[in-house]
Amino acid sequence: MELLQQFFRTNEIVILFGHGLVFFIMGFSTYLESRRSSQLRLARHLPLLGLFGMINGVSAWGSVFIPIQRTYLPEAVVASLEGLDAVLLALSFAFLFAFGGRLLAETRPRLGFLPWLAGAVLAAWFAAFVWSGLKEGATGIRAWLLLSDVWSRYLLGFTGSLLAAWGLAEQRSQFDEMGLGHLNVHLGLGVVAFLVYAASGGLVVPRAGFFPANVVNDVAFFTWLGVPVHAFRALAGLAIAYVTIRMLEVYDVEAALQNETHQRMLAVLTERDRIARELHDGVIQQLYAVGLNLESSLFLLESEPGQARRQIRENMGRLNQAVKDIRRYIMNLRTPQEEESAPLPARLRRVAEEFRRSYPVEVRVQVRRVTHTSLSPETVEHVVQIVRESMTNAIRHGHPRQVHLRVEGFNDGLSVAVEDDGAGFDPASVSGRNGETGHGLQNMRERAELIGGRLDIHSRPGEGTRVSLILTGGDQAGGSHSHPDRG
Repeated sequence: MELLQQFFRTNEIVILFGHGLVFFIMGFSTYLESRRSSQLRLARHLPLLGLFGMINGVSAWGSVFIPIQRTYLPEAVVASLEGLDAVLLALSFAFLFAFGGRLLAETRPRLGFLPWLAGAVLAAWFAAFVWSGLKEGATGIRAWLLLSDVWSRYLLGFTGSLLAAWGLAEQRSQFDEMGLGHLNVHLGLGVVAFLVYAASGGLVVPRAGFFPANVVNDVAFFTWLGVPVHAFRALAGLAIAYVTIRMLEVYDVEAALQNETHQRMLAVLTERDRIARELHDGVIQQLYAVGLNLESSLFLLESEPGQARRQIRENMGRLNQAVKDIRRYIMNLRTPQEEESAPLPARLRRVAEEFRRSYPVEVRVQVRRVTHTSLSPETVEHVVQIVRESMTNAIRHGHPRQVHLRVEGFNDGLSVAVEDDGAGFDPASVSGRNGETGHGLQNMRERAELIGGRLDIHSRPGEGTRVSLILTGGDQAGGSHSHPDRG
């Protein structure tokens, strides 16, 4: 035992310095990390714990460096430094008191006075500190500093540590609610660490002439255990630092949850835009075609009733298909169909055939040097819908006699163009996004951007319109076959 005590006496300065270093690092890291936003009650009050650690560490360093100054500085200056060190110690305990008090005030509203009580106790201690200093004067400065240390530990350190332990224990329910139950073990370790610190830092005080300081003090502690109380305080500080670091994992967990939420929101918005495009370019175009055909059937009822009935039956089938498409969009169960898996040339010919049957217009298709398997299904779908929208706009607004669809592959890309001999228009005179109006042209440009393409629209009044889509990329085109097709 004597050998152990001699070792600690020899290395007392090192132990005190380590004690201060542990608390300062714990407080500094906690304070920096706690500036991040969090929904956890504990996280909101960690800055108080950080201030406790930093100030307590500085106070412990004062016990190391102030005695060294006696050789160089006047006694009055040294006494002032020791008084400042005592104030810092009490202030650190007050922050610990406030930390525990605020944790409890949120879980137990009846204890809402505790954070204010910390300030009141600190103010009372400071008033007694100043009054005693003035009363004792220079002759009793040692006793004055001793009593200041003792009462700051009793009133603020011991009580604050107990409140911090109690406050941590109260956080278990919220940890469970947030799915952080795996951190409850570390929370329990934090409770134990604060209880140990309450005993070593709050009850074990410098020896004084009154109870319990004359029985439970740092000298008696060293005599009983052979280990200075600073070592136990440092160990408690290490445990608190470890628990605090593990608690900071909450920020990473919450950041991951927020990122997941943002990704879900982005996916919802993306899907909403996709459905809007699909409805506009698919279902709405079908309904528009049905409307025109029904109008045509109305005029044929008397002159050609058989033809009118056939057109009505065809339109009923198209309406049923439109209803199915809408149902798939609403239920988010839209699945690739056999038609959607067909290669681009076949898909475009089917679109052209639909327009031939639906409108009194000549549709011509020319496909050259396009490899059937060179485009992904998503790219094919976007190209088909761009072509469908272009042809619909041409017929609806330009009233052309002919619409010419040209698709041509080249070395590193694909060119798709829809030309008509209709009325045309002045693109500069059209208002809206990027000089456009309605959702049609906007959807076409968005689709082109999604597949890395460029959409150009050239038109003049009386000279028809040309809509061209250029896709670049090594896998967009290939092959050497040509597929001219005239309808």
